[in-house]
Amino acid sequence: RVADDSSEGPILVRTDVRLPGWSSRQVGTVQAVDVSSGAEGVMRDASSATRRNLKRAQRRDTGLSARAITHASEFLGPNLDLIVQSRRRLGAPTQPRRYWDEVWGLHARGGAVTVGVYLAGKLVASGVFILGERYAVYKYGASDSATWELRPNHLMFATAFDELSARGVRTMDFGMTDLANRSLREFKRRWGGEERAAHYSATDPRLLPDSLEPGRLLTRTIQHSPALVGRGVGALAYPFVA
Repeated sequence: RVADDSSEGPILVRTDVRLPGWSSRQVGTVQAVDVSSGAEGVMRDASSATRRNLKRAQRRDTGLSARAITHASEFLGPNLDLIVQSRRRLGAPTQPRRYWDEVWGLHARGGAVTVGVYLAGKLVASGVFILGERYAVYKYGASDSATWELRPNHLMFATAFDELSARGVRTMDFGMTDLANRSLREFKRRWGGEERAAHYSATDPRLLPDSLEPGRLLTRTIQHSPALVGRGVGALAYPFVA
């Protein structure tokens, strides 16, 4: 195991290691839900507000529909455009195109699924889920802010819960959330399930991050710049993804 042998130099891992010579820090939380019974099972434990928002999204007059994305041209076209737009809004860099090529390859091998939500045929929300045999992780989300009042993200998650259940997944987590991001943590809590502590551990405590989120200056720069800036920063920040 990596944690047992640090002879190759400083090591940083995304888990809680309790061994001599290691330091650990909680940097966030992970909200995990039981998806074995699909959306129906999840919604039994969800908050009343979440159930209302899903019902709103499912109303026929909203015009929303949802399904799994099954073609590379859509995943690497409209879906990637929506991801770039969403990450710019959040002030986060976007990984380079070759990274997303690899993510699509994971779909082709059965290791991922992306659910898209559509309004009048246009993709307005999506979620990328990485799959294990019985466990899945919500990895990336994107949405068109102009449609938020229709609650497309709620429809995306409900559709994903059914899709994951059909694939034999029993538990899904919403990905790691920074401790200081209270609004996002609360959004995830409202789906029910269990909130778990998320740690980083390192052989050198100087490697431990204080936050999961980019610095304020970088965030503002990306938010107030053309989308190509966020993509350029991503190409520099993620040089080894391929």
